[in-house]
Amino acid sequence: VYGVDMSNILDHVSQIVKDNNLQDRVTLIKGKIEDVKLPVEKVDIIVSDWMGFCLFYDSTLKAVLYARNKFLKQDGLMFPDRASLYLTAIEDKSYKDHVEEEHVLWKHYYSFNLTSIRDTILQEPLVDVVEPQKVVTSPCMLREVDLYTASIQDHMEFKANFELTMKKNANVCAFVAYFDVEFTHCHKKTVFTTRPEGKYTRWKQTVLYLKDCLAAPRN
Repeated sequence: VYGVDMSNILDHVSQIVKDNNLQDRVTLIKGKIEDVKLPVEKVDIIVSDWMGFCLFYDSTLKAVLYARNKFLKQDGLMFPDRASLYLTAIEDKSYKDHVEEEHVLWKHYYSFNLTSIRDTILQEPLVDVVEPQKVVTSPCMLREVDLYTASIQDHMEFKANFELTMKKNANVCAFVAYFDVEFTHCHKKTVFTTRPEGKYTRWKQTVLYLKDCLAAPRN
């Protein structure tokens, strides 16, 4: 096993390897995958944790695809190997009002007039845990990634049309992005999700608040 990382976490991992007497099986290499040289030409499997918030933001997908192209054998495996980005909508007027009130309080912060950037601040995505009962639409898939065939040009910037179906009469105050990740080549297909209805993950959900809530009837 070759473990590659450019952060100081490798110092701790090195001690864990020693504590478990795995020095003859695990080799740690500090650096960027694009810069390092492995002791072998090709590998059988690539295991990666590349996902960022909203799947692509601050992700390391580019590095994983580089590793695939350079180091993975022709019949090699990748874990995980598929990911899907979804969008849904929530009714959350009380929180939106709270956020706007907070901005009202400091729009003249210490006598400085900051009103001009209010709308810009409200457009900033919020990474937070969304309560499942606030979801008012069915989800819509925006993007799907197959790590065996994906190219970095396809996924760093893209546009996607979407259509959401209301599950009840509600005021849509924000869109929520989340993603699923699949390990399709396990003995049993394994999936984990960051959707509001799922278990807590460090990625939480990404909330995009609208300037004004939209009254939407159930379809």
